Amino acid sequence: MPPLRPAEDAPDPRIGTTVAGYRIEGLLGHGATGSVYRAVRIALDLPVALKLLRPEASDSGFRARFEQEARCAAAIRHPGVVQVYDAGMCEGCHYLAVELVEGSTLSQVLADRLVLPPDEAVRVMVRVLDALAALADAGLVHRDVKPDNIMIGRDGQVKLIDLGLARSRWSDVSDGRIVGTPAYMPPEQWLGSAIDHRADQFGLGVTGYLAMSGQRPWAGASPLALLEAMRAGRPLPLHRAAAGVGEALSAVLMRMLAFEAALRWPDHRSCAAALVQNAGTSRTPRPGRLVTVPVQNPETTRITRRIQRTPAPYATPRSALGAP
Repeated sequence: MPPLRPAEDAPDPRIGTTVAGYRIEGLLGHGATGSVYRAVRIALDLPVALKLLRPEASDSGFRARFEQEARCAAAIRHPGVVQVYDAGMCEGCHYLAVELVEGSTLSQVLADRLVLPPDEAVRVMVRVLDALAALADAGLVHRDVKPDNIMIGRDGQVKLIDLGLARSRWSDVSDGRIVGTPAYMPPEQWLGSAIDHRADQFGLGVTGYLAMSGQRPWAGASPLALLEAMRAGRPLPLHRAAAGVGEALSAVLMRMLAFEAALRWPDHRSCAAALVQNAGTSRTPRPGRLVTVPVQNPETTRITRRIQRTPAPYATPRSALGAP
């Protein structure tokens, strides 16, 4: 399901009703194809996040994505992947009941905090890589790794969500369709070529670059312009784009962003180990300090951001994330 919009103030007629044995208690957000509710499995008194697909989307490719998410997530048992409890159709409505994570997406955290200190960003990335390794072990590629699909719980848990685009790495992907989020897609995914776990590594690399610098490595006014920017050359090294990032850590992340998949890290675990090994080479700017970082923009070459003294109420404190 596409990124959710925050729940609006207008009452939702589904709140207070029951769907397939789930009592709907509140609206968590809207997507382009449906809504997500806070609900309770009545028979088990189990809190869940209940995704309901809109009827008008049920006969399109969105229905296939919906069912794909259920199948892929159900095949994975890992603390870093949101668990699927149930899926089906009730009264003409497709539903998916998944683990309820109290917290915020990484996208929401960055919208408030702008950037994360390198050590905090690395902790998030390492936990996502652990989840991606579990997918790769099962022969799956997520294909849509981005801040919107990374949940950070209030208790410090980091979870990968939305497996709607996931598929087997042995599947035929040359079907003429380009699926994914353009800013986070590797070149081979753009071109409809065969992809493997290294496509997810690329998407996480873009995410990490954004988390530490406040900007994505490449810019483009259109998807085609973005692809051309990738073809034109490597982006500005992260240690030059983000305050406090050492050259060793920068080199690890820049390898994740290699244009050719063969030049990226061979697997998620080796990538995670390199991030952990080199995270200590970075130095975090003092809170409250004004930091000037270069930005790849034809009109503006530099911007200034203030690192907040305290995180937002929903942002995960570094102490909660613990060791990678």
